[in-house]
Amino acid sequence: IENEYSGFQEPYTEDLEYEAILIKQFLEAGITVPTTTNDAWPGAHLTGVDIYGYDSYPNGFDCANPTVWKTDAVPEYFFDAHLGINPNAPNAVYEFQGGAFDG
Repeated sequence: IENEYSGFQEPYTEDLEYEAILIKQFLEAGITVPTTTNDAWPGAHLTGVDIYGYDSYPNGFDCANPTVWKTDAVPEYFFDAHLGINPNAPNAVYEFQGGAFDG
């Protein structure tokens, strides 16, 4: 449905009207595949989709050193966040330290 729309910048709120319009347009167009969204982090934005997902860049944007990881790089709260946001769907982490830019 969208990529990081509501959770990208302040005020970090869900745009329920925009979400409803997008989903309605998909359904009216005859699209029958599950709807997804990609949140900038587990922020619970646009949760009216079938599979809610989020990003994580635990090492920041340092692609110049792909073998160097912080000792606490992998966030431990992701699965609990998933259970609190969309527990009946797969836990989807759409971007995990891939495709980041440097500088």
